Amino acid sequence: QSRLALGQGDLRTAQSNLIAARERYIQLVGKAPENLQAPPPLPGLPRPVVDAVTTATKNNPDLIAAQENADAAGFDTAAAGAARLPKLSLFANGGATDYLGTLGSSLIPGTTQQFQTTAQAGAQITIPLYQGGKPAAQERQAQSRESQAIEQVVATERSVVEQVRAAYAAWQA
Repeated sequence: QSRLALGQGDLRTAQSNLIAARERYIQLVGKAPENLQAPPPLPGLPRPVVDAVTTATKNNPDLIAAQENADAAGFDTAAAGAARLPKLSLFANGGATDYLGTLGSSLIPGTTQQFQTTAQAGAQITIPLYQGGKPAAQERQAQSRESQAIEQVVATERSVVEQVRAAYAAWQA
């Protein structure tokens, strides 16, 4: 009986709202509404909620940003781990000097060279022997940030799904 009374009260409220809306229509338009029809369905809206969720998770800028941040955090972790590895450096250098005939001549003409070229090339390898635990700590810190970024992706995705489902339910209502 309580639910029936609540339903009857809701019906009276809806009828009252309908009367108020008709009177407002007459006030604005100048005549009573005649032969009203429901508006056509909006184009491009997905039929099942699953399609709406799929579209939202693919195109939501907040979710895309969170995923990019997680990817960047993964690269930071890899870079922090690389501090423990040996480093190889290669170098090359070259030069040329033209004395433009300013060098003194020897007894035999043409024996003093007026042009000189130099070239250097080499490789250097650096092997870390003891670093006091700093690279390991930096790697753990980067892994922690990566885990946090992944959790942020999950939280953002859940938020997007919740918002889409709520908006879809409101649209259907």
